[in-house]
Amino acid sequence: MTREPTGGQVPAQERGAASDDLFACLVELWARENLIKTIKLQALLLTHAVLAVGYALAAGGRAGIAATGAALDLVWLFSIGRTCLFQDAWRAKLEVLRAAHPEDARYGVLETRAERARGRIAERVLGALPSRVYLLGAPLAGIAAWLAALWVELSSRG
Repeated sequence: MTREPTGGQVPAQERGAASDDLFACLVELWARENLIKTIKLQALLLTHAVLAVGYALAAGGRAGIAATGAALDLVWLFSIGRTCLFQDAWRAKLEVLRAAHPEDARYGVLETRAERARGRIAERVLGALPSRVYLLGAPLAGIAAWLAALWVELSSRG
């Protein structure tokens, strides 16, 4: 079935359905980024644990382990940073939809400021740190720690 041209105008009902479909897609993309960030952080921590054990047990070659740790943390930093960037992009697109449909509460589902303010104090304090701070901070701290270890190893060769 073909539609007659409408002079560039899309009927309001179709615009609403298209917005609903786009909204559902964007929320799904945004939510997937949360899972991806969690998995990446867990992999980063596992990588640190394995490298730290290797570093502690190594009789020689510790400089190589430290250099590898710094390099892997740099890769994790870019990878997690990209994931955070895309989640911000999905959120920005959701904000555009929310602004276009202020009367529809569904489009404000990610706006949780009022609900968070009513949370228990311990949860508000412990949950106040945005995830991107520790997601990006962990590999930055790892880079600093591995570079410090590398410096110690190289300077002890004297």
